[in-house]
Amino acid sequence: MVETTYQDPNQILSEIINRIRSLESKYNLLGERLLIVNQNMINQFKRNTTEFKAINDDLKEIRS
Repeated sequence: MVETTYQDPNQILSEIINRIRSLESKYNLLGERLLIVNQNMINQFKRNTTEFKAINDDLKEIRS
């Protein structure tokens, strides 16, 4: 014989809401981290571009 246990619907709903809030929190944190990573990549790209331009200018100067 199989016993079935029934939980209070309010308890189930409360647990689901808590899990959703936890997931939303993690999702927001990941979004913020992704934004920071993107900003860092853009800044690094700008620095690299500036350095490459300076190196190219130096090479042109050396060649001439």
